[in-house]
Amino acid sequence: MNAQIFSAGHALAAGVVLCVLTWLWCKLPVRRWALPMALALFLAWIVAVVALKEDLEGIVARLSEWMPVAVAQALLSLLPAIAAPTAYLVGRALKGSALRIVGVLAALLTIVANAVVLPLAYPGVHLWVLCSCALALAGVTCGAPLPTVASKRWARGLVFVACAAAGAASLAVWPPNATVVEMAHQPAATFMPFLARLRTQAATPFRVPPGQREWFVERSRLPDVKSGGPLLRQDAVVLMIGVDSMRSDLLENDKYRDVLPNMFRLRDRGTWFKNARAAGSSTAPSIAAIFSSRYYSQMYWTEYTKRQPEVFPHEDPTPRFPELLSAAGVQTVTVDTAGWLLNEFAIVRGFSEESSARIRGYPTAAEAAKGLHKRLREHGDGALFLFTHFLDAHSPYTSAGKSGSPFDGYLAEVALVDSEIGALQRTVDQAGLSQRSVWVLYSDHGEAFGEHGMTFHATTLYDELLRVPLVFAGAGIVKRSVETPVSLVDVGPTILDAFGVNTPAAMMGQSLVPFLRGGTASLTRPILAESRLKRALVTAEGFKVFEDPRRKTIELYDLNKDPGELNNIFDHADPQSQDAIGVLATFFSVHTYKRPGYTVPYRKW
Repeated sequence: MNAQIFSAGHALAAGVVLCVLTWLWCKLPVRRWALPMALALFLAWIVAVVALKEDLEGIVARLSEWMPVAVAQALLSLLPAIAAPTAYLVGRALKGSALRIVGVLAALLTIVANAVVLPLAYPGVHLWVLCSCALALAGVTCGAPLPTVASKRWARGLVFVACAAAGAASLAVWPPNATVVEMAHQPAATFMPFLARLRTQAATPFRVPPGQREWFVERSRLPDVKSGGPLLRQDAVVLMIGVDSMRSDLLENDKYRDVLPNMFRLRDRGTWFKNARAAGSSTAPSIAAIFSSRYYSQMYWTEYTKRQPEVFPHEDPTPRFPELLSAAGVQTVTVDTAGWLLNEFAIVRGFSEESSARIRGYPTAAEAAKGLHKRLREHGDGALFLFTHFLDAHSPYTSAGKSGSPFDGYLAEVALVDSEIGALQRTVDQAGLSQRSVWVLYSDHGEAFGEHGMTFHATTLYDELLRVPLVFAGAGIVKRSVETPVSLVDVGPTILDAFGVNTPAAMMGQSLVPFLRGGTASLTRPILAESRLKRALVTAEGFKVFEDPRRKTIELYDLNKDPGELNNIFDHADPQSQDAIGVLATFFSVHTYKRPGYTVPYRKW
């Protein structure tokens, strides 16, 4: 209930401001509208550029191929800038006609739709639509007849003062953490994402877990972690296959076995890590963490001239594990599907051979795998590492032509990838590589279908987006399932160790090779994740804490009792809560990339 009260208060505050502006406008004669209208358009345009910058960055990045970024941002922001005052003028035009009720209904229906379509994903757009609708309502109701009491000046003044006081109070008093978290999940709390950015977060006490001290220091000057000796043959062929957006439960539940037979076959004959988590809930940060074995904030992200305004780690000095494999004499091959999974962008880096399957839009798994089939057939002696990341499973889940629910379409898209994995397995067999082949199957993040009121991915760090499949299968790898929690930052050190290559100490993952041999390993490194500057930590005791420094929220869940993350138990006065958030704060205080003038940039996807 508190969340609704604060949301209403914020709306009242905005309504008071808009009321004053429209009242002033109403006082102007029509013949004097030109200069104020030009000023209103200019101010609306400036505000739109600021408020919509992050929401429009994907479109701006595409337009930047044909025009400067500043021009693309200005043009895209001009449309909503025109829309806001235009909405008011349209309302004014309808106020004296029989269409007044149509205008009111249209504005109200748009407000409702605004909360339903892409909720919580585009805060600037939602704010702009809401304010435009409010201006339209102001225009259409301006001068409407009022009840006798409400027509009195003192009554209107009293209502105005009451609304202004309530709005001011909602802005002056910051809600408790639990209320802020609740508002972060409500589409109606349109103003909260912007108000939160103006607030300074309280300092958090630092804490280092005793058993993990080695991971809470600057590690770049430490000696490399020695390999335990090669697990793979000297002529091993490793195929690392990513399946975009694949949830872990698709490989956990046997009801999907008939839909995904090839992935289940890999799971059943290899080492399956049942409790694996991605290092992010969107593709670029997650894959970058896999290849660098470092988290988003530990890397140096800057705008890349070929993909402005998107940021990439193309100047980040951290070694990627294919660089180390190439230096050790392993042939490394990648087939790009995204347009930026190439050496130059450095999400991945160090491949001795690369090609792109992207022509227009995302290629299907069958299109992307053509280069892999060819390379496998041509390969002779020597070790080989091949990588690709299939992007079929993506909203709006229609590419497989499956009717039904969004989840049905999504599952059908994952099945397309499964079919291509089967085709690659047949090529491996036909090329005579079966006895030397190893498969690494992973997903970069999961996908939400209503959990926590969310859909798609990237927006949260709940486990429906972080828990992913991770399987190693093939020559020399024991058939088993592993319950120990692991992270995708462990993948790079594992592949290096399997080839007998040392792991740089700066990498934040640990080798899982002992599990692949049939044994166990003492994994002391912390498990974390980042997305849109949100940060999460899974503690050794099974608690999960995450903080959103932009929305000023903190959440803590006991995964042992509450695996669905439904009961936020964070309490500022609770020592356990303070310990958990203290560990998270300490890690990023130590490891966030530092450079004069550099601030870790926001990346939407």
